[in-house]
Amino acid sequence: MGHDEWVSAHIFYHGDQDPVIVYLIRLIVEELADGGARPDFFFLRYWEGGPHVRLRVRAEPRDYDRVRRVIEARCRTFFRSCPSADAIRQEEYEKTAALLARGEGMTDFARELAPNNSVSFIPYRREYPRYGRAAMAAVEAHFVDSSRIVLNMLSEGATPKQRVTAVVAMYLIAWLRLGRTAEIAPLDADYADLFARQRDVLLPLGRRMRALVDHTHQISLDDGLAGWSRTMARLREALEADRRRLPGVMTTCAHLAANRLGVDLVSERYASSLAARTVLELCEEEQLA
Repeated sequence: MGHDEWVSAHIFYHGDQDPVIVYLIRLIVEELADGGARPDFFFLRYWEGGPHVRLRVRAEPRDYDRVRRVIEARCRTFFRSCPSADAIRQEEYEKTAALLARGEGMTDFARELAPNNSVSFIPYRREYPRYGRAAMAAVEAHFVDSSRIVLNMLSEGATPKQRVTAVVAMYLIAWLRLGRTAEIAPLDADYADLFARQRDVLLPLGRRMRALVDHTHQISLDDGLAGWSRTMARLREALEADRRRLPGVMTTCAHLAANRLGVDLVSERYASSLAARTVLELCEEEQLA
């Protein structure tokens, strides 16, 4: 199967997107399951064309029309009952989109703002240059795992502080799984003092995540941070043949989990910087032991 094994819907919603994920996406998936196994799905939050959630649902060609009908119907009902309380204007979008595109190195992006409270079916395009062809299936399997884990965290009412802590832990697991400190993100000097003030909390957290990584094969849970450790272990194994790409993909997957959690880029930078310093100190501890 090709790119079109996934039905791809962009759900434009300018306000708080948590309800889109926690309620709308869950209802879509449950209806598609129809009492049976849930289809594979994953989601991301994105800015192009206006704030939206990108939902991808795996489907056989014979089921494409049904999947689209369910998504459209559920979206219409959701928009009527829970319309976005916020709306951005075209001129505002043009300014922010230009900045965000520049930050991602994009020269070609949607210049027009899509209607708020709307859904469009826009084909999913695999990022082979980033992930490689050989590991693409494993990467998409991880996206499915990550989306399920995050959906459950959000459904349980994770607070903003808890989400940032989860991102610290997810980066810790990703980088501890790599096992080579040269492959983690460079240290950010801006957060040295913040790390020092929280060192007594971060190092014990790091040790717990190290234990989780070391004993992943004994874990049966497939949710929360235990589930995250398992999916990162599977991803690392799948990428073993492409070690050059491995660090970037593992780090990107932690970044995408932060995106799914709705953690903004500034808070994510803070979280990943604390995780990087924690990993380095843990490695120094192990060398001295």
